Amino acid sequence: MTENKFSPVMRIQIELAILAREQGDDDLLAGEARKLGLTGAEIEAARRGTSFNAIADVAVKFALALHAGDDDALAILKRKLVSFGAAELIPNVTRLIEGQGNAR
Repeated sequence: MTENKFSPVMRIQIELAILAREQGDDDLLAGEARKLGLTGAEIEAARRGTSFNAIADVAVKFALALHAGDDDALAILKRKLVSFGAAELIPNVTRLIEGQGNAR
């Protein structure tokens, strides 16, 4: 059995990144992130749209590109996720973003 790469930590990193782009209040999300074990530096990185984990970094950037409707970036980031062996993240992240009503 393969490990599910779309973890609660990755989900919260994506949500923090999207909320930061929308300039929303993320106190509740940051609190949830701390409960999941993210450090202050990891939370700040997520708010900037990055991650210290290479696969999560691409997934966060993919989510931001999807949120922004940046098709060129999406194509590049999809290829990166596939090359990392993390293609299953594509539909997971897409459902998360579309489920939030943020996809454009």
